[in-house]
Amino acid sequence: MSREKDIITSIASQFPRSNRQLNNLFESDSEIIQFDSKKLLLTIDEFSDEDHFRNHDPYILGWNLAVATISDILASGGQPTFYGHSIIIDNDKWDDSYLEHFSVGIADVLRKSKAFFIGGDVGSSDRWGYTGIAMGETDNAITRMGTKPGDLILMTGQIGAGNLEAALTIYSDNHFFNRALKHYKTRLALRFDESKLI
Repeated sequence: MSREKDIITSIASQFPRSNRQLNNLFESDSEIIQFDSKKLLLTIDEFSDEDHFRNHDPYILGWNLAVATISDILASGGQPTFYGHSIIIDNDKWDDSYLEHFSVGIADVLRKSKAFFIGGDVGSSDRWGYTGIAMGETDNAITRMGTKPGDLILMTGQIGAGNLEAALTIYSDNHFFNRALKHYKTRLALRFDESKLI
């Protein structure tokens, strides 16, 4: 078991769970909660410098963070409905123009996925941080459980965009990477249409 799973298991063991929570730990990309005849989906994702998202283009950064958060709802077979966030602003690099373009990137994802913004919080530090919260709903939630050898795996697009983004950040001082890829922008795909196939 990974260190992250150990930490999550240890922390979660201290908290009460409702009988309306339909999944166990690590069984779904979103928490699945029975609510009347619908299943509500909830996900919370945290991002920072350690995730190696390049932050030179604020629109792309905002877009990618929103897509990465909402993708958990889509992977659970849901329709995103609401979105919130908490932003830690990088005092040295994030001016008003940066924040505006960053916010437009997030807003464009919300428009495309038909989700509504419900608010959040803002702080500041010498390094940026971001926590995205997405809510959604579905009639039939999809979990990670029940797969077996021989099952088909459906891939919806190119694999590795996140890894390429991390490599471009980690090796940003590499002369070859800078010359060859300095204008390359990794814009994660919002797999909204593909999620409807599941």
